[in-house]
Amino acid sequence: MARGGDGLREATRGLGPGMMLKTTEIAAIVQEIAPALVGGWIQKVFQPLSEVLVLEIRTPGQTHRLLCSVNPMTARLHLIRRPLPNPLRPPAFCQLLRARVQGARLDAIEQVPGDRILRLRLSTGLGPALLLAEL
Repeated sequence: MARGGDGLREATRGLGPGMMLKTTEIAAIVQEIAPALVGGWIQKVFQPLSEVLVLEIRTPGQTHRLLCSVNPMTARLHLIRRPLPNPLRPPAFCQLLRARVQGARLDAIEQVPGDRILRLRLSTGLGPALLLAEL
């Protein structure tokens, strides 16, 4: 797996072992990023690490990269500025997501109330879809 140090270290900085986001913090993050992303289109899906996904989302005039980590020790959700190093060959899960959600429209980003579960509501060529992540 090709993993460059700087970009990946920068994206994983700030939360040490055992410093998981609280449900109120997740709600604040969703409230902050949703207006920038909802209505955008998922251009590309990346999986730089086994428990990390990056969705490249295109909105009018801008491309955003949404990082979602479900690692129990560093679970988080935030926008990143630069692309992260990725494996030469995408993992099977990444390939599946590319086949199913690449090109989908992001209709909503929601948090299950009182929980650490995030829902991305999508419109795909095959109809509505949900992408869930337990942070």
